[in-house]
Amino acid sequence: MANWKIRYIGRGDVAVASAAIQGEFARIINAVISRLDERGITSTVLHKEWAAVTGADAEEADYCRTAARLGLDPYSEAHEFEDEIIRSSQILATGLFTDFIDAVSPARIRQSQKWVSRAEAKIEEIATPWDSRAQQIRAALSGVKILSNSRPWEAGWEQARLAREAAEVDCVQQFNVGNYVATQDLISPEPRIQALGRRDGRGAALVIGSRQSSSRTRNFLVGRAFWHSVANSGDSFLVTDAYTEKQKVERAFAAELLAPAAGISQFLDGDPWSVSLENVERIADHFDVSAVLVQHQIDNQLVSA
Repeated sequence: MANWKIRYIGRGDVAVASAAIQGEFARIINAVISRLDERGITSTVLHKEWAAVTGADAEEADYCRTAARLGLDPYSEAHEFEDEIIRSSQILATGLFTDFIDAVSPARIRQSQKWVSRAEAKIEEIATPWDSRAQQIRAALSGVKILSNSRPWEAGWEQARLAREAAEVDCVQQFNVGNYVATQDLISPEPRIQALGRRDGRGAALVIGSRQSSSRTRNFLVGRAFWHSVANSGDSFLVTDAYTEKQKVERAFAAELLAPAAGISQFLDGDPWSVSLENVERIADHFDVSAVLVQHQIDNQLVSA
């Protein structure tokens, strides 16, 4: 009935392999097309688009997936951005292009690609050599094996603890991430692209593209970049507001590096379930991070434990 609301009597979640989902979608579409054909209905939009999907070669499939990650229908909406997408894929390194597409808005592709080029040039100017402590941190994390069944934030927490241990920084002390990553500002035309960084033999450097409201938010951004420098493979990288598995690891790493849960627990006035806003603010002041970060650490690690 047109005006009746659907009422669900139950709900649930299930994890399914993407290949199984694709296979089921294909089965449904093929069944619909077969039924249309049986009734003499041919050359529909569904016929044409499904033929294009199933007949795409590897290069076309890559393009379609890229357009989809931009939020565009590759068969109708992506045409006006096709040249910009292809140009960026040719100019940017593979890993950098992946992060770029996850964050950029279609209308800002060209401007953002130019910003990346300018930022890469600035990194050449500000990169400074790493000291032995930074090398020790990277060496400590290089041998870490991430279990396939571990959740990304748990991997980030564990790597941050190892980094603090290698740096010989106690859990109640501030970790001055600025000692390890040289920074410079260059405002990005795409707000979702927050920074571009690079790690090489000379050390780690970061060009920050988003305006930071305080030293606390800047510390978190640099902490995320530090994860790329010491724990991730590859040289150039982007820090964005996307929520891929990699981004979840880097956020958890930065939070635990800057404000360890073990250190926070030592500053709590009482039970983490009933921590006061004033207590959270004092802890945030101590570690020079935002109160939101401290509260997330309490909720995600102390309360849940």
